[in-house]
Amino acid sequence: MTEIDAFIDILESSGTELQVDELCKINSLISGMSTSQQLGLSGELTPKANSRLYHAMNRIVLIPAAKEHVAFSYFAGRIEQELELGDSLLEELLQALAATGYLALVSLVITVIKRDRLSLMQLEKAEKIIDEKTFMKEATAFRYREAVKAGFILNSEDVLRLLSMRAYSTLDYILESKAATKEGLGVFSEPQLGEKDRKIKRGLYEKASQVLSESSRADS
Repeated sequence: MTEIDAFIDILESSGTELQVDELCKINSLISGMSTSQQLGLSGELTPKANSRLYHAMNRIVLIPAAKEHVAFSYFAGRIEQELELGDSLLEELLQALAATGYLALVSLVITVIKRDRLSLMQLEKAEKIIDEKTFMKEATAFRYREAVKAGFILNSEDVLRLLSMRAYSTLDYILESKAATKEGLGVFSEPQLGEKDRKIKRGLYEKASQVLSESSRADS
């Protein structure tokens, strides 16, 4: 039996909480692992074993980066089991983030936001904990998507803000939803040769032009 197998066996066979002798065995096995083995450990564990390890993190000798991997795997696995992010899971995630500052957990929250799997009230809770740049961008884009779902029509100022943020998927959603004023649609322009994100901007410009054309025909 390899060190990893022995490690998993202890975690799988233990009770709800790891006992002192089990923790001693686990820490002894970890001490014999290389840095790369510790970093790859979370990828070897079953969900049950990873959960047991996560809840014992304060009493194990894993290197900090490996602990971050374990925390990420624990929360990523739980999030995948839920269609929407439940309040209790979000609270646990935010508490862990506040205690550790793990950027991997910030990335999980960002992924949930991009997939529209939380509510505005939940977003407000996350905003009290996280001030990372990408998170704030995605939070703003999410608010616009929620506004569109509620029937809000974006004006030129809104479109310009989203363009400056490079929130292209949200802009595409707005165009698909026909949720921009004529002035807002007019903000989209043909990108210049060599311009950053030219292909994406061209696609948005063409879609905006189509929506504007359809709107003009409907008005005539």
